[in-house]
Amino acid sequence: MESSREPEDRYSSLYRIDPVIYLDRYLTENKHEVLSAYQQSDQWRKEMNQLQQQQRELKEIVVGETVYETQLLLDHTLKYLETISEQSEACLTTKTVLQTTRESMEQQIQALQEKEQITHQQCSRFLESSEMQKAGYTLHATLHRNEHRDVDETWAYVLVTTEDTTEDTSGNTAGNTAGNTFYPSEPTSCWFRFCDTLVEPVTLDTVLNESCRPHALFYVAQTCPTFSKRECLAAMPKDLKDFIHKDNIIFKEELETTTSWYKTGHGPMTSTLSEDGFSSMEASVDTAVGLTGHCQSSLNAKMELDMIEEHINAIVREAKEAPMSLLLNNVGIFLAHIGNMALLRHLVSFHWKMSSLPFNEKQARQDVSLQWIFSEYDAFVTIAQWVIVAFSWCGKDNTKALKAFVRAKILEENWKTHLLMDVESMDFPHLESLGFNPIVRQFGKALLLELNKAAYKKASEDRDRTKAMKEALWIASQAHKIMRPSKVSEEETCNALVEVWYGLFSSQSTVLLPDQQEILNDVITTYLDGQAGSDFETSEESMEQAGGGENNKMSLGEMYDEGYKIATFLLNIKL
Repeated sequence: MESSREPEDRYSSLYRIDPVIYLDRYLTENKHEVLSAYQQSDQWRKEMNQLQQQQRELKEIVVGETVYETQLLLDHTLKYLETISEQSEACLTTKTVLQTTRESMEQQIQALQEKEQITHQQCSRFLESSEMQKAGYTLHATLHRNEHRDVDETWAYVLVTTEDTTEDTSGNTAGNTAGNTFYPSEPTSCWFRFCDTLVEPVTLDTVLNESCRPHALFYVAQTCPTFSKRECLAAMPKDLKDFIHKDNIIFKEELETTTSWYKTGHGPMTSTLSEDGFSSMEASVDTAVGLTGHCQSSLNAKMELDMIEEHINAIVREAKEAPMSLLLNNVGIFLAHIGNMALLRHLVSFHWKMSSLPFNEKQARQDVSLQWIFSEYDAFVTIAQWVIVAFSWCGKDNTKALKAFVRAKILEENWKTHLLMDVESMDFPHLESLGFNPIVRQFGKALLLELNKAAYKKASEDRDRTKAMKEALWIASQAHKIMRPSKVSEEETCNALVEVWYGLFSSQSTVLLPDQQEILNDVITTYLDGQAGSDFETSEESMEQAGGGENNKMSLGEMYDEGYKIATFLLNIKL
């Protein structure tokens, strides 16, 4: 899916879904052709930059820090000359020269614009040749989720292949006591929108123009064999058919029973339907968390509730501007930051009633209602520990630092995927604002530049060239992990990384061996399109094996702040 919108604007319609995609560029046998195509594309981009610069030189005149439009200056000058009452020969000649200059300038600008447009079309379609459109994949499904405000709706568009039956009225009734014969027509494919129990047909245009950005797309290879429903049923074992049939009967009975509960107001869910159509549940008399009705009626309980509420509000205010280090030291701040007010209220009411009292974390961890959130919090803390390990290696062993940052990013991606798939969205309403991805990208880019510079320096010498180029290939693969979900080829850092290796590729003074030439091709291709892998990967290290120094008595938050400051200084990162 190509997107031209801002990353945080998930619901913008400025994106394009391709009904068919071609993956020929990722095939090993096309590697050299694709590399050549990318090099040609890079040359076209440079030509477009030159054409744009030439247009600016014609359109603008810079005097000091002020920019003037050339054509506007000429127009004003011509108007001024028209106001002169005595049109001398010099004046007329000047007007003619200026008018000719203006027309010539317009023609040059138009010619440059046309040439730029042609070059842009070539650049945008450089992989659309027939030779690169053999491995086609067709769109078969899209998944969407709308989390605007109080709305949480999930739906899918699915391409469904159906077999219609056509009635044979020719009078051939052999083997058919009803007198009519039905036979399957050609399979037809139609798009449907599935949202809970609502299923409705839609057009392909509706799918492609859906305003809510899909979070998953499913494509099926055009070479994949297809089977009709009749063929699938014929190949299915009888015991499996019987099992599915019985399971469908049970499911239908469950649906009917569930429906009758809501209609009659009786059954396992003791609820009744009010006049407005909503089910009403008998509320419990004890509505205060952890307090009896007697306590509610007492003044002391009222004061305690007020103190708890004040404490909760103070935590929420603190969480709004809380640095990452504070989240690592306080699960209450963590809960306020993610917006889970129900668990925060439970935590404060039972285990941290007054801000002046210490938080009883040991007791809170034994609370059954909080065990699952502590499990998620511990996963978050583990990610932070890997970031701290990465900080500790910055400037000492940049390779280990980069590995630790990549490990942290992968752990965070897996953790957030788990939360999105397995946890109710209301439990983590502000999940998008939580995480270390900005830090990983910032420091990861700095490490990539340092490691790439060191690898190129070694590759410039004959002795360590092959080893250095393998390191460069590994660095290129790590660049994709650090910068995703963004395309590496669209990052400025990528241009700086790959530009160096272009120089080695075209250098006349450097003679590369065939295997070195192959590795260099992989390096450039990996940066441009992420095609190649790397044999420079190492096995995953434990936290102890990857640790960047001795532990001390500082809290995790203090270690994070200290590591951040030192790593920022060593890598010369501008804040």
